[in-house]
Amino acid sequence: MENTTAYGFAISVRGSELRQPQAFRRVGDGEFSQTTTEGVVIAVRHYPATPESASEEQPVITASTVLAYEGRVDNREEIAYALGQPRLAHLPDGAVLAAAYDAWGPKLSAKTIGEYAYVVFDRRTQRLVAGQDSLGVRRLFYCTAAGRVLITSNLRLLFQQFPEARPSYDREVLREYFAGTMSPWSGRTIWRGIRELGRGKVLVGRGNELEEQTAWQPDPDRRQRFKSSEDVDEVFRTLLFGAVRAALRSPGPVLCDLSGGYDSSTICSVAALLTQAGENRKPIIGWSIVSQRSDESAFQDAVRRQYQIDSHVLDLGSHLPFQTFTDTEIPTGGFIQLGAVERAMREFARARGIRSRLTGQAADALFNKTGAAPVYLSDWLRERRIGAWARHFMAYLMGGSFNAWHLLRDCTVGTLDMHAGRFREPMPNWVTVRFREEIRQADYEFLHTRPRAFRSDARERLYRSTLCFMPYIGRSLPDERMPFAYRPLVEFILGLDWEHIVRPNEDRLLMRRSLRGILPEAVRTRGGQTAFGAALLQGLRVAWPRISHFVTGDQLAELGVVERKPFQRALDAMRAGYSGPNTQFSNTALYLETWLGLKALSINKRTNQSDAIPA
Repeated sequence: MENTTAYGFAISVRGSELRQPQAFRRVGDGEFSQTTTEGVVIAVRHYPATPESASEEQPVITASTVLAYEGRVDNREEIAYALGQPRLAHLPDGAVLAAAYDAWGPKLSAKTIGEYAYVVFDRRTQRLVAGQDSLGVRRLFYCTAAGRVLITSNLRLLFQQFPEARPSYDREVLREYFAGTMSPWSGRTIWRGIRELGRGKVLVGRGNELEEQTAWQPDPDRRQRFKSSEDVDEVFRTLLFGAVRAALRSPGPVLCDLSGGYDSSTICSVAALLTQAGENRKPIIGWSIVSQRSDESAFQDAVRRQYQIDSHVLDLGSHLPFQTFTDTEIPTGGFIQLGAVERAMREFARARGIRSRLTGQAADALFNKTGAAPVYLSDWLRERRIGAWARHFMAYLMGGSFNAWHLLRDCTVGTLDMHAGRFREPMPNWVTVRFREEIRQADYEFLHTRPRAFRSDARERLYRSTLCFMPYIGRSLPDERMPFAYRPLVEFILGLDWEHIVRPNEDRLLMRRSLRGILPEAVRTRGGQTAFGAALLQGLRVAWPRISHFVTGDQLAELGVVERKPFQRALDAMRAGYSGPNTQFSNTALYLETWLGLKALSINKRTNQSDAIPA
């Protein structure tokens, strides 16, 4: 398993010592520092995310606060104006966050747009406050253990700096991995007792007591009315360009994903236009992957030709899944599928002096990717828009996308179920009886007990889906950015009438209409995107002699998730190219078994090294 540098911050505070001390001692050079005082340790491995922060030291210490952070602020001019401090627009991001906290306290994220996580020691109120951007592009994790409060933006950094803080696995959270899409939603993590801060929340602590409070949530009643589709398109383009413009602010070159799909091509095209207009003085470099089984090269070439983008192309056949594994403390799909690709990206970025990467993540749910169930029909029925409901109902029925039963039960009555509109694939026979019931319980809790932001099932489902498909960042490069998660853009989509977002049997209506002249026509009018699923099974087959000693099913069997022998037969089938009747379950189990097996090897290695040290 390849170790990567862990960026971000990690702090340890003895709860009884959370009196604000006056003296801090900072040790460190360059990007890493450790600052200590009575009962407090603040470790920071800092990367400058914006030109203003290139020479900034952390933590940022003022008369009223001590602040550590990672990420960037996108609306610094707006904050400077609101606070009557024009100089803030030109100061490092840490100074902007400190000033914003002085003005708005724990509600900081409601007023501050960007991608960031932070922790503040408030000298005035004698409390600890930690938060993140409203949509959680940057994540915050926390726990209490042995009389200490531990908070971090990167679990690898936390375990590196405080190895004794590494807990055992939380077996109970595994049901959420299978009920969702490798994304636990309750705030629990794979590590027992360590929680992930909720989206729109802020963590406030005194002593050993930590409380999540609401700092921001989308306005459920916000509705935007437009006279025409052209007006909608104009506002969308303005927000899209604003999102990419903010994401391009970097001290050095920016790597831009260019898969050939709609989302990455959109971000890359807008970034190129802004660069050509002189709004971005740093070069953008495309990053493309080609594969014989899923060839997107024609669409990649269309973007490169139209905008003359310098681009690096990687052959997936030489970087298959399972060749190498990126060390991560949170199991994800990319950990397996993209390990060799991520290593190649890091090596390329290091050679070109790149630290920042733009991705097209977070767009699928927002822009109605193919296959999404039309749950918005329930809104139209409640609003008594019977004509519109009937036209769309019949169009879906005649198009064969959904049958009448699903259109009535799921889409007209309304549901939060992510599997709405289709028959559920059966659970594989290798799932234990007990774990089946746990998955069903997790499904129920997701649908019926989780707090809601919207009364509308359709808008709540859109919001939840957007959050669920934001991946954990930092596996490839320290600064991975998601322009589609720009909060003003997300709020705009959430407030639009459905007629501007969806049309029966079409996907990405708003993007296809509004990006004419921006996206190459070959991309704008393309059909569905090819998938890389075949490469996963091919990589498994090729790497099997090297990984079979730890991808055995033993880890999940011991946790009561799978029946060992049936699951081993399923692994054999996957090596032969068959994922079984439920691809989601098969891939999730494969990801988790691989991650747990590698972690077991790593623990054994550390134990053996410890035993070899003489007393």
